[in-house]
Amino acid sequence: MDRYMLLGSLFVFVCAIAPESAADDWPMYRADSARSGFTAETLPDNLALSWTFRNQAGPQPAWPSSSRMTFDLVHHPIVMGDTVLFGTSADDRLIALDAATGQVRWTFFTEGPVRFAPVGWDDRVFVASDDGWLYALSVRDGRLLWKRRGGPDDRKCLGNERLVSRWPVRGGPVVFDGVVYFAAGIWPTDGVYLHALDALSGKLLWTNDRTGRIEMGQPHGGATAKSGVAPQGYLLADASRLYVPTGRAVPAVFDRQDGELLYYHLQANHTIGGTRTILADRYFYNGGFLFDAESGTLAGRCGRGTLGSARDGLVQFDGSQVNAYAWKEMESVDRKGKKIAYRGLEPRAQVTVDGSQPIPAELEKALTESTRLKSIYENRMEFLPLATETRPASLNQYFAQSRPELRPAQEGPPRQAGPYAGLPAQPDAEAAGTARRRQPAGQPHRRVCSNRGLLLRRLEPSRCQHPGHISRPSVLAQDHKASLGLALSESLG
Repeated sequence: MDRYMLLGSLFVFVCAIAPESAADDWPMYRADSARSGFTAETLPDNLALSWTFRNQAGPQPAWPSSSRMTFDLVHHPIVMGDTVLFGTSADDRLIALDAATGQVRWTFFTEGPVRFAPVGWDDRVFVASDDGWLYALSVRDGRLLWKRRGGPDDRKCLGNERLVSRWPVRGGPVVFDGVVYFAAGIWPTDGVYLHALDALSGKLLWTNDRTGRIEMGQPHGGATAKSGVAPQGYLLADASRLYVPTGRAVPAVFDRQDGELLYYHLQANHTIGGTRTILADRYFYNGGFLFDAESGTLAGRCGRGTLGSARDGLVQFDGSQVNAYAWKEMESVDRKGKKIAYRGLEPRAQVTVDGSQPIPAELEKALTESTRLKSIYENRMEFLPLATETRPASLNQYFAQSRPELRPAQEGPPRQAGPYAGLPAQPDAEAAGTARRRQPAGQPHRRVCSNRGLLLRRLEPSRCQHPGHISRPSVLAQDHKASLGLALSESLG
């Protein structure tokens, strides 16, 4: 069976909780505008399955071959009071279920795939579609309250074998302080539109339509070109800023009050990036790294695993252990003996998950033989001030880890998933030279090692865009099966 069908068709499980414990709402993807995946509610020790809803049509992802644009691989539910809601990319609708019974209460059809979880606020829910519109619906009965088009007109184009808006909504909606934000358009030269609307009336508060054609530095070779912000993922918001994930690069950050672009450090961060973004303390997480939210400066590395942001720290699951960290003011000393103060994470607790998947033998051997690989796979939070004496010119090279969140290779029969990802995308010069000498030009993909959770192979030179990519190692890791890891990353959304 298609793996997306496996992820999407057997979709909603609800477990019974003691009647006297009132459940908090889960009004948007990963709970809140920070996409923290956190709730203060305490779960009971024993849960029992109450009902199951099976959606017959599996998700139809917008970027099925992408390793970083994974926002619509599964249907993400929200909970508003006694109603569970989710959208589908296969049949273009929003579905509302009775939380107690799992029975369908109502459905609402749009004119295109619904790729993002809806957002609940007050008595309404907001749903975005590839048809280019944002809809405000009544949670009670699905009645249309108002709608707003994201692009300038109703022109259509072909997208994913469907007729969709030329400006599909690919910046998933978020609500903060009574304002709903969303972004339409994915081709910068055609225009990208970031909107802020009054959540009650739908009144337009501001629009930024100026970030599609910016003369800016590109991630390859220090080049500059006219490009811009291309929304791909769930928007995030805090008191002063709006964060727009861009899919294959770091997020762009805007002023929440007037929509002006604050920063978009595309060139400085090279290949770092992805759709999954979390706000945590004074940082935001993206592509396996922590960035300072005020400046966008690369500040730390999280390593492999999935994250949840608690009130006073982070929780990380790496496939075998759950690790809890607490935020703390810390100090480090640079090469000249000067003290550097920074906000870091202190280990608080560690729990081993029973039945977790052991590390593959090939990877265990590689870690033993390579100190550099072992340091990357160590399950720890690492901040820039901790190793300033060895810092090279490029922070990307310092952290030696540009793409730690990768999905399975499209090769052979499905394998058991595993959590291992994140080998360096920038090998040292000697290793790179050796790899090029051993890899004849034009040789097809060659498997180096594989296991249930890991496939390491060399890139086919003919598919590379420039010589610097020839024979550069790439790790393709399976998504972890339904487990605590998904509970921390996807299922909570």
